[in-house]
Amino acid sequence: MADHGERHLLHAYIDDELDLVRSLELEEHLAECPDCAQEVASYRALRQTITPELRYKAPGYLRSGVLNRLENAERPKPAGMGSGARVASAADAALDAAAASMTTDRERGR
Repeated sequence: MADHGERHLLHAYIDDELDLVRSLELEEHLAECPDCAQEVASYRALRQTITPELRYKAPGYLRSGVLNRLENAERPKPAGMGSGARVASAADAALDAAAASMTTDRERGR
């Protein structure tokens, strides 16, 4: 972590997204660097203040619309497509459902 070249890892560390080795390396750095340790403490304090009431929750009709769209999406042929193409197809269907829901919301005046 010399020269704070890996400072971008602080958020991943706080979110428990780093592997064990990288986490241990970062903890070692935090023990020696009060600036980074303070930054981690600030992020954690901020996380504690954001209560569930302040988080946005998508409406139920959006979730059901996306799930319905995914269920009705054309299934790719397993032999002809790799897993990356299946993920892209599912993501495309989810985006289509979200866009359709937003259009419907505008028509309803929401």
